[in-house]
Amino acid sequence: MKQRTLYQVRVTQEIPFCDYDEDGEETQVSSGRIEEYVAGRFSAEHNAKLFAEALENKIAEGSGYVTNCFTPKVSIIKIVQTEELVD
Repeated sequence: MKQRTLYQVRVTQEIPFCDYDEDGEETQVSSGRIEEYVAGRFSAEHNAKLFAEALENKIAEGSGYVTNCFTPKVSIIKIVQTEELVD
């Protein structure tokens, strides 16, 4: 049996639904949908943390450093995989 540990950098974002109020101003409310994707996979936790930090900075820069509930969230997930040969 072989076991290995990976660190996955995951991005989660709630998808907004744009609507307009009585004054014609755009408002964003939750659509109830959440999208999630893997941005990277690393064998060393240190590399995953560096990548996640850089990704968070890039997301913040892209949003003008303004965050709300729809700003993508970056997380690191530890995955332990086990491989076993079946005869």
